[in-house]
Amino acid sequence: MITIILSLSSCSSSEWSSNMFPQESISRFHGKCLQPVNAEGVEAAVGSLAAQVPVLAHVANAGPAHFQLRKMFLRAAVLLKSRLRAKYASKAACSPVGRRWDSRILAYSVDTKVRHGFAPSDSGHFACQTDAVLGPVRNATRKGLAVDDTTLRWCSGSIPAVWPNADAPVAALRLFKAWDPSWQDDRELAWRNLKAYVDQTGARVLMGTSISCVSADDDQSWEWTKGLMQVLGPDRIMGLAIGNELELLFTKFAFSDTVDQACIDRLWERGGLWEIFTRIVDDFDSLGFGSIPVTSVFGGLALAGNSTHPFFEQVGKARVNSFFQNATATFGDRYAFTWTTYPYFDPNERLDEGTTDECEFARNRSLCFDNSCDAPKSMAYMRRKMTDLTGKSNSTFWIGETGWSSRGSVQSEMKYCKNWAAPESLEKYYDSFLQWDGSTPGVEPPDHVFYFTIRDSLNFGNAEQFGVIEQCHMGECKLRSPGFNATYTTTSSSTAVSDGPSSSSTSGTVEGSKETTSTTTSAMMGSETTSEGEESEAELTDLGSRSSLSLYSFLLSFLAVRCDW
Repeated sequence: MITIILSLSSCSSSEWSSNMFPQESISRFHGKCLQPVNAEGVEAAVGSLAAQVPVLAHVANAGPAHFQLRKMFLRAAVLLKSRLRAKYASKAACSPVGRRWDSRILAYSVDTKVRHGFAPSDSGHFACQTDAVLGPVRNATRKGLAVDDTTLRWCSGSIPAVWPNADAPVAALRLFKAWDPSWQDDRELAWRNLKAYVDQTGARVLMGTSISCVSADDDQSWEWTKGLMQVLGPDRIMGLAIGNELELLFTKFAFSDTVDQACIDRLWERGGLWEIFTRIVDDFDSLGFGSIPVTSVFGGLALAGNSTHPFFEQVGKARVNSFFQNATATFGDRYAFTWTTYPYFDPNERLDEGTTDECEFARNRSLCFDNSCDAPKSMAYMRRKMTDLTGKSNSTFWIGETGWSSRGSVQSEMKYCKNWAAPESLEKYYDSFLQWDGSTPGVEPPDHVFYFTIRDSLNFGNAEQFGVIEQCHMGECKLRSPGFNATYTTTSSSTAVSDGPSSSSTSGTVEGSKETTSTTTSAMMGSETTSEGEESEAELTDLGSRSSLSLYSFLLSFLAVRCDW
């Protein structure tokens, strides 16, 4: 380690200046956002670092496993050269929090990208490691995992094939989107990994496409969703969700420069939402998906109806009841009602009487899943509302999200409770969910329920810790004993990746050594240096102290920050 750091500490951006200008403009990792550089500069930088890896292995006396780093670095060079395109416009990604978060994930995810990106057939085999066994998983065929943005974007080859902390196969995934316009060009790679996953596991996918106030983004979202569905095939598509929690759109005026009253009126008052929904369904059907359910996902506000209409209906805000009437009249039983339910966010919970930081009464009814607990009771309430509208007791009913955060804050009084957002609460909620038999009090239960989510992620630039795994670079499940570290067994073989018509295809050929199997425990990473002031809360989710970070990912990050390449 000393040998490498001394050699890097002397480098400067001027050393790479001859390679930094503009023959072939791609993107580079700058520790902030992405800037164009010459591809050979990236390859030279990574190749130079890779050349020192055998010295590192010798100095550290770490055994033969680290000699594999040379090959991995060279693969990373090819990956960086062709994939990091100069297309990084996301406001969230370029915010102070997003810049630092993404710069870390970019470096940390090289390990996963190399291991899984060059061999998409590995998808469908990943399982996080832990010494904490939960479950068993009851009615596993009616449960699935929601795929967060971090997993889809950075480590699509590491979607769990079995439930974390439990030995049962994952039967379904929910994808909120097929891709995002602000993300870099690893889209086809992610799709290949998803295809390999469903082929290997037999899982089905609830696909999503967006409806927002930016029509061009929505059109692109739908084109990508169509593309991914055609890759996966009709037998792997569980349903199509068009729009997500649109009843909340009117609450986002203060947080978005694209949402305004004109947009709300266009979608809800002048029939824009219904026109878009039916147009997408027509397109969906023309592709051969005409027998597959369609839906739109709604949250708790949509349940706020009255004696004349069971669902939310308010001029200038949202007309959910009218939408449901149109959907059920037009599509009949093909329309699936999909809801989100989060006892974690319940605004009515209170601290225990006489305390200032305890909430055991609220936790005892919120973290469980028997018929007296909040989540099943909420689902029963949703079912009764659906019956009020349709007169049917067995309409298709999905829960699109439920979950618990291991850290963070809420707007309710629970923000003062010392163990509301805590690992032990996440463990209790998740374990209760796994063991839940799917029943609800007095009514037909949901047909399928998705747990949110696989990994901790960013939501509009804010860190969320709802994942049952922390980050892409980590092989451990989040729920584990202190000090537990994943042990990896990797098999490496020569891989050839040639240019193709896809913008995300890698270029050139990467040659590795003869097939070699090595077992390593990842090296501890120290804190990183930044020049952007104090660490934000998003950065403090253990990214700088976990022992599962691969050494070469750390060195890539070090080179990027210190040498400004």
